[in-house]
Amino acid sequence: MDSKGLGCQYFIDNKYGDVPFVYLTSENYRDEIDAALMSHHISSGDKVVSITPPEVLEDGSVLHEMTYDIMMADDGPANFIANGLVSHNSHSVAYAMNAYQAAYLKTHYPVEFIAALIAQTIDKKDKTLNNLREARRMGISMGTVNINLSDVRVSPDYSGESGFEILYGFSGVKGVSESSAEIIIKERDSGGRFTSVQDAVSRCVMAGITKKDVFINLAMAGTFDDLEPNRRKVIESIPGMLTDGRKMVNHGIDLFSLAGQGAEDTFEMVDVEDYPYVDRLRLEADMIGMYLTGHPMDRIGSSTGLDNVSIKSLSALKKRQRVKVVAAVSMESKNTRRGKMVTMHLDDGTGLISTRVTDDVVKGMDKTAARNDIRARFCRGDLSVPKTAVEKAFSDVTGLPDVQNNGVYLLTVDVIPAWGGKGDPMTKVSSIQPVTFAHDGSLPVRVRVNYGEESGLGKERASLVYRKLPGFVRRQCPGDSHLMIARYNSDKSQVSEEAFIRYALDIIKRDARQAERQDSSEEVSQQEGLLSDDSKSVKKKPASKKKTERQWPTSVPSRYAEKYPAAEDIQGVVDSLEYVNTSMGVEKSEQLKILIEDKVGHENYDFGIYVPVEDEND
Repeated sequence: MDSKGLGCQYFIDNKYGDVPFVYLTSENYRDEIDAALMSHHISSGDKVVSITPPEVLEDGSVLHEMTYDIMMADDGPANFIANGLVSHNSHSVAYAMNAYQAAYLKTHYPVEFIAALIAQTIDKKDKTLNNLREARRMGISMGTVNINLSDVRVSPDYSGESGFEILYGFSGVKGVSESSAEIIIKERDSGGRFTSVQDAVSRCVMAGITKKDVFINLAMAGTFDDLEPNRRKVIESIPGMLTDGRKMVNHGIDLFSLAGQGAEDTFEMVDVEDYPYVDRLRLEADMIGMYLTGHPMDRIGSSTGLDNVSIKSLSALKKRQRVKVVAAVSMESKNTRRGKMVTMHLDDGTGLISTRVTDDVVKGMDKTAARNDIRARFCRGDLSVPKTAVEKAFSDVTGLPDVQNNGVYLLTVDVIPAWGGKGDPMTKVSSIQPVTFAHDGSLPVRVRVNYGEESGLGKERASLVYRKLPGFVRRQCPGDSHLMIARYNSDKSQVSEEAFIRYALDIIKRDARQAERQDSSEEVSQQEGLLSDDSKSVKKKPASKKKTERQWPTSVPSRYAEKYPAAEDIQGVVDSLEYVNTSMGVEKSEQLKILIEDKVGHENYDFGIYVPVEDEND
């Protein structure tokens, strides 16, 4: 690589100068190598010992790419030209040694090698995921944190009890320091394995870990799965466990002297249903940076109702295309001189790509974030909103869904194949849309019944369809896909989100004016007090900063609804409806589509992702 962009000839002419001594030649590298050797090395008195183009290697295999093996004299310049590269011999020796040692360790100690590799890159998501994929290709499995088996960092599980060759380390969990990890391991080594979640929490509290977030983050990562597989149950029980543990510390109670009862018998955990499959994995990835106990796309199936493609297949595209991709999304952003730049990392289980997003997508996300900020300030009782937030909240772009890290979305991706068909393509996200999942992580069948006049059903028939349709389609098309149903009335005019935001801002302004008048009145009273009695020193009270929390409005005055009408946005309506799980399973098939379309219309059902129906006349 010519890091200074000086060009080949400058490099050759100044081979003893201060230019970077690594140069990648162009397609005519044979001529350039010949020129470098014959015109420069020899004319400078550099002795070339041998030049060998090994077209046939020692093992008999044919070398298809032109490669020169050039040996310089010991007292000559310490550089060689090979494989199209000019490089210092010292660099080559170092790289060769590293490559040899890495290859040896990877071959003879694959588990230890991969564990060390992942531990080394744990804070770099791209590299970690690539290393994890390499581990899976080699047949090496990796499990999440295990309260009774994990070490401080990523390490092999020599016990074999976990069922994985490698286990994630405690200190790799968000918010868990190495010192906290060492306390957990020390307590486990000295007091024996933890027998329950309560046992683990109480003993670790007594050992010095008292922060609630440490235990909750460990639970989200799956640390206690062997003791209690219901993560939500563990997370919601932790506050109570911590209270019990702290009481024991305050009273100096030994856990093993509780009238012969173990700590697990002293606390009754909250009885709740576990998180939905996709949310469970999202929380796991939030804590450890990757999915280890599953992948959100594992149960999505092939019947998405749209022509989406896998990330793995993008590199095979031969021409510029706009495609649909369903993937888990994580984001990072930074402010540059040109404005805000957002990078999305897309992972669909078949591959991972890092891609830029269009300016409209960035502005759309900023618009949604600004409106969420205004809501939060309103509910907190704030008396002001930053001007930038107001400007973004009313920008001309379409607001996008509130994108959660490690959530799953349908994305429109513009793909430009790599030059010559080699390497990763250039990609850019131009739209993003939420995906609805059933509790088990599959894509449900979503049905909507329109009670409005335009549906042609009438209210009585629409009510009948809402009640009877689920059972009817289940009998005709029984299967495993969850059936969800919702109702709406297209006759009722929708109040725009802008109307609510405008109304909320006006309330904030009104409250701010009232607070100013109150402060002015108090100030006048204080001044009068000073004038009436000079013998007393009366300090001026500061303006009141007390906030009164507000409830977000459920409706707005008619003037707001009329001034800021809602645009026709069927997608927004579809995704905002409250779908009821019917607890019925159906098979996604053509027959199912025909049955549903006959009752509610082709625009009123989907498979978890709304796809606008194109007019055949367009």
